[in-house]
Amino acid sequence: MIKQTYKSKSRNKNTEKQALLAEQAKTETLVQTVLNASEVSLTAAASAANGESGPRPHRVIKLGIDVHLDRYVVVRQIDGGAPQPPQRFSPGQFLEWAKKQTALAQQVYSCYEQVSSPLTQV
Repeated sequence: MIKQTYKSKSRNKNTEKQALLAEQAKTETLVQTVLNASEVSLTAAASAANGESGPRPHRVIKLGIDVHLDRYVVVRQIDGGAPQPPQRFSPGQFLEWAKKQTALAQQVYSCYEQVSSPLTQV
């Protein structure tokens, strides 16, 4: 059996905590990118209201996002209907798909479950 010293255990916990914090920052950056895309989409919606293109087919799309290191699992609800089955995306695929959602509805809402770790729990 391998016995770890207090210092090596502490070092492992610090490394895990740093990796978790880096992943949380990456997730927040991706979510901010999607929100920025929504703002661009709202600008496009304003120009659409001026007759530059047709109306959007839906009023509201809601996205529930479960964030993992290598994939996102997303459930979509359109105009208060039943939630659709979950879809899996890589982070890059999700961004492209989310941008398309902003073109389909007047408003797009999203929420995500933050990755938690025993290191962050008290």
